[in-house]
Amino acid sequence: MKLSENEDPKAHLTELKQHFQTMLQHHDNLIKMGSSLSDTRLNTLIMSSLPDSYRPTLQTITAAKRASMLTGTWSTKMKHDDLIAFLIEEAQHHVINKERGRNTELALAAHTKREGQNRPRK
Repeated sequence: MKLSENEDPKAHLTELKQHFQTMLQHHDNLIKMGSSLSDTRLNTLIMSSLPDSYRPTLQTITAAKRASMLTGTWSTKMKHDDLIAFLIEEAQHHVINKERGRNTELALAAHTKREGQNRPRK
């Protein structure tokens, strides 16, 4: 199960949440059928189900884990709920950044239009 790319951050956030909900439902169904799926394996499935645009985020998570292991500060495994929350927060930041960009463009357009109206006519 792989989540597809979506250029619209709001639509992507909605799809991402639905994707994770479906994955967790499948996970619960597997557990009910007697399967044992570790958090590590579930995290791997979650991370591999994301589109390529999440590669930098996933590399950051992996690098942080490795650095913590090297320094001896990595004490517990990441729970799948924490991973999902982190990824949803990342998608929410994309929505916020898109809105900021849009608001900046609108403000700049309004400012430019206003400056053009104040110029003396020849």
